[in-house]
Amino acid sequence: MKNSPSICQWYLSSLLSPVSAAVGEAIILHYMDDALMCAPNDDLLSHALDLTIDSLVAAGFELQEEKIQRMLPWKYLGLEIDASGASHKSVITWKDPQTQQWEKDIVEVEGSPQVAELAAIVRAFENFPEPFSLVTDLAYVAGVVSRAEQAVLSEVSNSALFNLLSKLVNLISHREQQFYVILIRSHTDLPGFIAKGNRRADALAAPVEMAPLPDIFEQAKISHQLLLQNAPGLVRQFHLTREQARAIVSMCPSCQQHSLPALSAGANPRGLNSCEVWQTDVTHIMSFGRQRYVPVSVDTFSGAVYASAHTGEKSSDAMKHLIQAFTFLGIPKSIKTDNGSTYTSKEFRSFLQQWGVEHKNWHPLLPDRENCQLQLKAKPPVMVKDPATRETEGPHDLITWGHGHSCVSTPSGPKWVPAKWVKPFIPKTAKPPAEAPQVASAAWRKRKRRTLSF
Repeated sequence: MKNSPSICQWYLSSLLSPVSAAVGEAIILHYMDDALMCAPNDDLLSHALDLTIDSLVAAGFELQEEKIQRMLPWKYLGLEIDASGASHKSVITWKDPQTQQWEKDIVEVEGSPQVAELAAIVRAFENFPEPFSLVTDLAYVAGVVSRAEQAVLSEVSNSALFNLLSKLVNLISHREQQFYVILIRSHTDLPGFIAKGNRRADALAAPVEMAPLPDIFEQAKISHQLLLQNAPGLVRQFHLTREQARAIVSMCPSCQQHSLPALSAGANPRGLNSCEVWQTDVTHIMSFGRQRYVPVSVDTFSGAVYASAHTGEKSSDAMKHLIQAFTFLGIPKSIKTDNGSTYTSKEFRSFLQQWGVEHKNWHPLLPDRENCQLQLKAKPPVMVKDPATRETEGPHDLITWGHGHSCVSTPSGPKWVPAKWVKPFIPKTAKPPAEAPQVASAAWRKRKRRTLSF
């Protein structure tokens, strides 16, 4: 039930309390939407049941007639427990020594799977007086057969089970030939004809497995190919990062004329434990005045940050910052920095070696440290192979490139092509004009006269 269990229990108790007071000796137990009643005699029990039904119907409850059971509770509850024996088939299989073919004997038997297999065991002892091996996967039957010889049976309420046990005890007690009971685990990966047959039956009875769905990123790519959502729509629908959504849009051929590749060049590995991998960099805060250079160290695992203000960004300032960071955060195993002069000097490397810290130059120095801007101003001419005609065209101006694709400016507009189809345009230089024979002969005679006069 979707409402509160306490409210449901309280409400049913308020409805059944008058009924319990009216019937006297009858006992009514209820929990949530289940109720159990018992009484010394059938008349009082029927009266209590009628009052309960009237009270619940008057309160607005809808009762299903098939759920109202008028039998002993252990029999009613046992109906579902015994549902595995719904087929009621007792099966014997054996290999005929004459034809070497497998034979079978199938009989419909009412009762649980244990009763059905016990009936098969009895038929096996009746039909095969010669020595044989009995193979079963039911521990209950194997235990009964091993203890049946000269056993004394007590009276049981189930007459069919009593008859089967009596026949089994009689057959085993008067049997002259030997037999052997083999108990195996049928549902296993071990080799054997029984396990092989059970695996085949399990495969047929098992529900059909659905093909696994692709991951979220692949689902977003498939959805964009069909619906052409923009990047914010992919973020809201598939809970991607903006970078992933923009990358999906930029890789779509239909959207290339509107977007450029936005996926970053690489990932930034993180540490698996605290103080395993640090990343150190310097930022400038102009409001700090003379101490505007602020080195920042971040533990990539825990996210702990330490920053300190300095008057410069030399190696000595970086070493002072790291000593303070070691005091607060601990000594890391490795530090990642850019390849600027601050972190590539001999003093800084010697400092890290003394502390036993591995140094990695992970990301390049940003040009904006030198108060300049990175802009793509040059548009070199390139030659492009047309994917349709396979002919080289150009020269065209190169707009941008990345991730295996290039964007070139064509007379029809910007065009995305694979980077392997783009080659630089190298203009052919013209050869100097050849001299006339008369001019060459006169120049040679002139050089010769100069040599002789010298």
